[in-house]
Amino acid sequence: MSDHMTNSLSSNPQTSSNEVTIASTSSITFESPKLGGRQRDFIWPFFNDMGPAKTPGHRKAQCKYCLSCFNFAKLHVMYSHIAYQCDEIVTYNPNARKEIITRMRDFEQQSPPSRVRRRSSEAGSADQLLSKQYTMDRFTCRILSYSEQQNIDRYLLRAVIMNGISFRTVNNDFFIEFVKKLNPSYDLPNRKKLAHEVLTQEVVYVENKNESLLAEAAHLTLNIDGWSD
Repeated sequence: MSDHMTNSLSSNPQTSSNEVTIASTSSITFESPKLGGRQRDFIWPFFNDMGPAKTPGHRKAQCKYCLSCFNFAKLHVMYSHIAYQCDEIVTYNPNARKEIITRMRDFEQQSPPSRVRRRSSEAGSADQLLSKQYTMDRFTCRILSYSEQQNIDRYLLRAVIMNGISFRTVNNDFFIEFVKKLNPSYDLPNRKKLAHEVLTQEVVYVENKNESLLAEAAHLTLNIDGWSD
């Protein structure tokens, strides 16, 4: 890490509330920075406030770990950067990335993206014009909720990994056509999203699940099993 990086990650208690403190154990201590008396989002302690952007009402930001700069400090971009793009944060505190991904998943489940809400609204309006005869075609074409989309992504990831299937399969035209025949409403993730975002989310989910189980266990036994076909 450069001297500039070391200086920006100061442990001085006199630094401003926008600073991130990294202890010897690489843990991060957060304070709640405010701007104009308003509580700022949880993601801001990971970034330096670089002042006003060209567009009034917006701020510029710089990642405190990899020093990437953003001309517009949009929250979804900042969350995505820490969760999936900044490799330096893993060196200092991998738990911070896990917490960000967990927060993103919880937030997205509570407030699905506008694209999903818009599609649901359009589907609801269309349903009012249709008869109530639920045919098979209408069932398979129904709009999937955001949680259903997320769950299908997870099952797809597991099938790909556990069967040694290439991630490139999801970009294959014939595979895409096959999935669309099963349910046209399912938004199939591309290779990059499946191998990066969905995989990272699943790793965090499994780690949190394991930690929860281990915290409740009085004893731990490690066992190795093997077989051949």
